[in-house]
Amino acid sequence: MPVLIQSVTRALHILEILTKHPEGLSVKEIANKVGLNVSTTHHLVNTLEAENYVSWLGNSTWGLGLAIPRLYSAFLQAFQPDARLLEVLSILAKTTCETTYMTTWQNNDIVIQAILESSQALRIGGLYIGYQGFAHARAGGKALLAYLSEEQLDAYLEHHLLTPLTPYTIQDKTEFKSHLKIVAQRGYAIDQEEFAAGVCCIAAPILLADGKAIKALSVSVPTQRFIENEERLISAVIRAAQDASTILALKPIRAQAPTIETRLNTTTKSRRSARSKS
Repeated sequence: MPVLIQSVTRALHILEILTKHPEGLSVKEIANKVGLNVSTTHHLVNTLEAENYVSWLGNSTWGLGLAIPRLYSAFLQAFQPDARLLEVLSILAKTTCETTYMTTWQNNDIVIQAILESSQALRIGGLYIGYQGFAHARAGGKALLAYLSEEQLDAYLEHHLLTPLTPYTIQDKTEFKSHLKIVAQRGYAIDQEEFAAGVCCIAAPILLADGKAIKALSVSVPTQRFIENEERLISAVIRAAQDASTILALKPIRAQAPTIETRLNTTTKSRRSARSKS
């Protein structure tokens, strides 16, 4: 087990809390939310302020500091996908006139790597580069999960609950696994208001030569436009994912798929070892 520095963990929790409260919070409010006493919280906030990670907003409140955008900018630059894949995503956005996403594996989780916003007046928003979580309810997540081995999927689901976000979110593991088999068979995934009410999404995987899904391309649309254009959108997404897969076959990029497999299998083996000892 890695050694964790408690003060660092606490400081990061404070930053996480402040991201959810752009209006700012007082030291007492921060202390209540992170579960620390006011004195400890005050010292942590002062330290973060000295390094420009939090700022005094006035009226006894604190918010995120100017060091945060610098970190996010560096993250975006490092996390940017291959230019050839971005071009495919751009073509998909122009073809569909909808918001498009590229999703990838990152540290055993499914993360949005790129977004191209729709130019239409009625479009889908709210997600951002680096967003992770609730992959079971997102088409891009399902398009990647469907290509894991049974052992990998079990390891993933041990750490990721099938949290219901809408009445249409699949919550039963057996049903979800059956659903993923259908996704793998037809080569694309659909989220019909499973992640957000009034929103549908279509995604297809970018595959390596060995069949591993390392990324997914998707479009997100209001439900009414999905109903009106379902076949056209599915065709466009599948074609884009196939083009991206062909590009990688000609000149591969460094992919996370083998790392994902190793880490998930290692995690599973570690649990088995722990159980056998107990």
